[in-house]
Amino acid sequence: MDLKEKDNSKGGPVERFHAEVNSITFPFFLLEGQEEVRVITYKGVMREGERTIEFTWTVSADPSYGLPRAFDWQVFRAIEFLISDMPKPVENPITFSFYDLCRKMRINTSGANYESIKNSIRRIKSTTIRSERAYYLKEKGRRITTEVGFSFYDMYVFINERLPDGTVADTNYLWLNPYYLSNINHSYVKPLDPDYYWSLRRLVSRRLYEILSVKFYGVPDPEIPLKQSYAGLCEVIRLTPQKYLSWARRTLDPAHDELVKTGFLKSVEWRKDGRKPGSWFILYTPGPRAISEIERARKGKVSPPLPQLSQDQREVIEELELRGVAPKIARRLAIEHDPEKIREVIEYIDWYRKQPNKVQNWGAYIAELIRDPDFSVPPEFKKAVERERERKRREKLERRAREILEERIEEALRNWSDDRIIQEKLEKALRARDVLVKGGMARPYTPEEIENLKREIERSLPKSEEEKRRWLIFNGGERFNLESIMREIEKGEDLGLDD
Repeated sequence: MDLKEKDNSKGGPVERFHAEVNSITFPFFLLEGQEEVRVITYKGVMREGERTIEFTWTVSADPSYGLPRAFDWQVFRAIEFLISDMPKPVENPITFSFYDLCRKMRINTSGANYESIKNSIRRIKSTTIRSERAYYLKEKGRRITTEVGFSFYDMYVFINERLPDGTVADTNYLWLNPYYLSNINHSYVKPLDPDYYWSLRRLVSRRLYEILSVKFYGVPDPEIPLKQSYAGLCEVIRLTPQKYLSWARRTLDPAHDELVKTGFLKSVEWRKDGRKPGSWFILYTPGPRAISEIERARKGKVSPPLPQLSQDQREVIEELELRGVAPKIARRLAIEHDPEKIREVIEYIDWYRKQPNKVQNWGAYIAELIRDPDFSVPPEFKKAVERERERKRREKLERRAREILEERIEEALRNWSDDRIIQEKLEKALRARDVLVKGGMARPYTPEEIENLKREIERSLPKSEEEKRRWLIFNGGERFNLESIMREIEKGEDLGLDD
């Protein structure tokens, strides 16, 4: 593929082009590497009004072509660029020339690029999508709730090939999927600046420009940074999450720098809340270019979806609502604040409710504490938490010890033998007598005395199962002592406490 940029100043590009929102918010293309990947599976949770929706988005490759890659993605956007120039409603089939696509993409109009564009269209057509409550259909005002399978392109016929009616195509024809076409005609699109889009040198910069353009639309105040999960971004962009933060920054920061220098972003801040990539976040503050695009998009009545929620965010929203926080406020708190801080506040509130207090509106009080950057739990709460944790630990320890004790008693009952116990006790008594004999303190037992001792031991043995259980606890030594078993567990001799 000849990807050399070409001057398009005479081509008169339109002011903006429209990218369909689902194709931005869900992964469909691979940027780099991952040649062996044949299926993309993307799962998540999102909130729409009062409903929480779990979705699955699966993209499957045709074995002959593989999944769409970076060049295919740029062809896809260039075709949307061409569609943006067409009168509405757009109807199937759309027509285009390879020359026009190359001009839109700012690449040379060469035979090699024409063939690469053909292959891209073939690959996109052959790639299937299975959507389960993921694809948003603007015409119906909701997500398609049933499982649906489709491709963005339904059919294509290239120039000089035969059309369905038998005639020879005088240009290139492309039939768009009805869902995709409906969203284009009902303006479920994000206007993008074509000059800016193709001026970005890095592919990751272009992908971030698309994604953040949609997400910034839902930010009420452009001065409030948009918090994004690093792992979540990698999943949508199709980048491999890195083990170390320095490596992660090496992957994304060149794109961040480009977007900041060109005015789309005002600032980028990394936040590390833990050692694993799932606890790393990036705070994006929109720059003047992004703010201008948001204002223009709102005037054009573009309606991107609400930001998708992580499992952590979904859980804390439910917990907040249970404690009296209004659904809209709970959602905003979950988006803007660290779930760990929200859980800390919830734990404190659950304790504080039981103490003497004058709080009248618990929902408002919880929101106030979460928003307070200086909030920290008081010492008396920490002590109460430690006491409660120790109590629960002891409860769990004792519960596990009782389970082990019961297992040992059951085993002993299964193997119970009066003869064996009589013999063991008799031998113990004889050994004790021998010590006394050697010390000159007693004489040896006579055979008659030994028989009497044996009968006495036999009479002392328990008969019922309940009596045997008590006998084991009082006579079985440390193996059947609850406190001894608890000490075994604490020393690590038994790992059942970590179940």
